[in-house]
This record gives sequence, structure tokens and C-alpha cells, in this order.
Amino acid sequence: MTNARASDIGKTRHFRHIEMFIKRNVIVMGTMENKNKREPGSPPKTWLLESILVTVLCCLPLGIPAIVYASKVESLFYAGLIDDAEQASHIAGRWTKIAFWVGIAFYIIIALYIFVFVRTVFLPASL
Repeated sequence: MTNARASDIGKTRHFRHIEMFIKRNVIVMGTMENKNKREPGSPPKTWLLESILVTVLCCLPLGIPAIVYASKVESLFYAGLIDDAEQASHIAGRWTKIAFWVGIAFYIIIALYIFVFVRTVFLPASL
């Protein structure tokens, strides 16, 4: 009976090792899938359209670096520099978002200026 228990303990340890191995690999594979959301073989997001629109409509000085980095993404990817392409995509996205929010803040400030200053200067106080 003690031999049967010893073999059961060995099997239990074996199954625990297998279970731990599966959990580790599932966790690692899960984090890899979350990190890499694009299909293999496709270039990262270029942000080119967004950066051009932000440059034209929101903030010209901050949109220029976004266009520069966005234009580098595909050429770096097809040159085989995948990590550099992903970094350029990340930087282009960052500049695009910064230019967008700075442009929005600028338009809000202009609207407040027009609403407050122009209204108080050009409209009579009796109205």
C-alpha cells in the first residue's frame, strides 16, 4: 500500500509540473498576443493620414514631426527593421496625439477669447 501511495505522489508531482508548464506558457503567450495586436507580416500602424489631418487642421508645427515619423514606418518595416518601424509608429502616434490636443486647446482658447473679449468690447453694456 505504501508503494501505491508513492507512485500516486509521483504522478501528482508530474501532473503539477505539467500544469505549471501549461500555465507559464499560456501566460507568456497571452502577454505576447496582447503586446503584438497586428497580424504577422503586416507593418505597424503608420499614422500617416491622421498626422496629415492634424497638421492641416490643428497644429502645423507639431504635426510635422508626426508626418516625418509616419512616413518612415513602412520603409523601415520592408527594410527588415521591424523594431525600428514599431518605434517610429509609436513616436508618430505620440506626435499626432500631442498635436491634436494642442490644436484643440488652441481652438478652445480662441473661442473663449472671441466670446469674452470681443463681446465686451464691441457690444454695448446696456444690452
